[in-house]
Amino acid sequence: MLITIYKLIGCTIIALITGLLGSFGGAEQTIKNWRRIGIPVIFTIIALVFIQHWLVLSILAMIGVFCIGYGLPEEDPRWGLDEGSVIGRFWYYFFKKKTKHYELWANLLTRGVIGAVLGLSLVSIPIITKKWLIYAIITIVNISIYSGLSWRYFLANLNIKGKELLITDVITYGLLGLMISILILY
Repeated sequence: MLITIYKLIGCTIIALITGLLGSFGGAEQTIKNWRRIGIPVIFTIIALVFIQHWLVLSILAMIGVFCIGYGLPEEDPRWGLDEGSVIGRFWYYFFKKKTKHYELWANLLTRGVIGAVLGLSLVSIPIITKKWLIYAIITIVNISIYSGLSWRYFLANLNIKGKELLITDVITYGLLGLMISILILY
């Protein structure tokens, strides 16, 4: 029972750290590596400690996942045309011809692809632990978090040491951190 409580506390702390790292890495005038490298390194270290198998080093592939762009093409009066990311362009133009809600569908599927690839970067965990059901559930939850939440910027910002952190990013990366830590620790 006590070990379960410690694991829950650990998952909560990891979620807070990854939420702040993810948001800080997305803030203006900061290095994106806080998100791109910091979060995968944290999970790799935790997996090495708790799972104790060299195959968990594959979690570092998450660095590549966090480097995938997810922007959609848009016209910005300040900078001109932003072409968006490769995945964003694909879904944007795919749905632009098919539906009037093309931006919604393009956002959902662009982020969903990234959530799915994130799941692939974690596949070493169920290979080692044989916990495929929890992996499948957490992968679906992560895809849902990315698809449904990560592109919604209507929430307020959080100001920490002069940096405007998006609450959306804190929640998105915090929930991802919670789900991944549950996958590793349970």
